[in-house]
Amino acid sequence: MTPTLAPGLEVRPDPEYARRAAAVGAWARGALAVAVGLALLGVFGGGGPLTRTTVAGEGGFAVRYDRFARLDAPVAVEVRLPRGASAMTFEADFADGLQVEAVSPAARAEAAVAGGVRYAFDAAPGAAVTVHARPLRFGVLRGAVALDGGERLAVRAVVYP
Repeated sequence: MTPTLAPGLEVRPDPEYARRAAAVGAWARGALAVAVGLALLGVFGGGGPLTRTTVAGEGGFAVRYDRFARLDAPVAVEVRLPRGASAMTFEADFADGLQVEAVSPAARAEAAVAGGVRYAFDAAPGAAVTVHARPLRFGVLRGAVALDGGERLAVRAVVYP
């Protein structure tokens, strides 16, 4: 079969090129739809159902934090201390991967301990403590927030550049 020229053009049709171009266009539209969907869910910050999560323990102990964060962008970690607790420890990667800028209410004492950073408070029982920080590196931050009594709540956040 001899190729025919397109009317008014001096080029031959290339069905293989047209097929590849259509496939690339379909892939690009799909990738854009996925990116828009993830943005609406809150993966890239802002609002959305995936933006923040809460991990709860016994007696009212809970940690609320951002699942997804940008490198060097401010994040807030909210910790609700149970009755009788006046200190908490940020453990492992979570302590090493965050630059703490402020703690509200202010900690009575802050100390480096084996595997993390311990904060002690003169707060009322059941008080909420907010730690304002910035992620220092991208990747997955894994760790825990622990009470002196031994209860630990595992946390995991994804930091992207």
